[in-house]
Amino acid sequence: MTHRLVDWLHGEAMPLWLAHGIDRQRRGFHESLDPGDLVCRADFRRLYIAARQIYVFGEAERAGLAGTGDAVSLGLNFLARHALQSDGGYAWRFDRHNGITDATRDLYDLAFVLFALGKAGRPEQCHQPALRLMAFIDRVLRDRSGGWREADPPRLPRRQNPHMHLLEAVLAAYETFGDPIFLTTADQLVTLAIARFIQPEGGLAEYYDGQLKVVGDQAGLYITEPGHHFEWAWLLAWYKRLAHPDETMFARIDVAARSLIGFAERHGVSKHFNAAMDEIHSDGTIRLGSAKLWPQTERLKAILAWPEYSEHGAEAAIAGLSAYIEPMPAGCWQEQRNAAGEFVAQPMQAGSLYHITCALIELDKSGV
Repeated sequence: MTHRLVDWLHGEAMPLWLAHGIDRQRRGFHESLDPGDLVCRADFRRLYIAARQIYVFGEAERAGLAGTGDAVSLGLNFLARHALQSDGGYAWRFDRHNGITDATRDLYDLAFVLFALGKAGRPEQCHQPALRLMAFIDRVLRDRSGGWREADPPRLPRRQNPHMHLLEAVLAAYETFGDPIFLTTADQLVTLAIARFIQPEGGLAEYYDGQLKVVGDQAGLYITEPGHHFEWAWLLAWYKRLAHPDETMFARIDVAARSLIGFAERHGVSKHFNAAMDEIHSDGTIRLGSAKLWPQTERLKAILAWPEYSEHGAEAAIAGLSAYIEPMPAGCWQEQRNAAGEFVAQPMQAGSLYHITCALIELDKSGV
């Protein structure tokens, strides 16, 4: 018997986005949908949204939802025809007619392209593009001071977030294709995260200078996001299962996961409305007490992966996520609560469906 949220995903949310989330005339994906009339009013397209939707519809195809294979093919065609550049990178921004408006190569978005290639369910079609993209990322964006740069051309501040999604991407690629380069890159990313991103005290820093030193304010405080604490913890569990690290690294991963979940639960979950908040200072004080949808999905994933390190448990995380979904029309959700816990009316973001899908797949596998 599947969980009610999993039934909602397969029976309501995925069919809604299959019917209304694709611009079939121009052969692209809509950025958002208004929950009232299911219309997209955005006049732009982003690379990472196309990549995320390839993943979502790939999962929908595996679940047996009719018509989703065509959606995956549409997305892969968008990448190959409109986004791919002659040097192996992918452009960043597009208009509604799929014309390039910004040819920047952005690590965050490139990581999602690699993730999509690994998750599309088309290994024969996607294997060589995945290897070429990995080679581009290493050739153009790897930085001498550690990690990978934000983009080409470079920009500051540097962030942990693109590295986190690059880890997600190479794990997906390694699972699908098996090439050693993907696991080697995962090893490097996990080592970097434990050494530089996950602070012994004060959680996971978000922003860094050009040498990957933490950027803080005059008081020495820096910004953290509870959702990313949870997301890293889940990725560390995935890496541990896949890479079979040695005993020393195994122990370091466990310590890091316990630290990440502990900090996020102690300081980043609202006691008033049971939701992971958007931003916390490194001393545990609240910086932004609002709460977007996506941290709720990452909270659930982390607790399912590391139940022994969670004080609140999976049921609290499920209830927190359900509050964004269950009062809404079929297949719809709410994107954000304000600091008082009230929901803010705004369009559903296509990118949120990636977070929801990943979390509910993990919930389904867990049997909770």
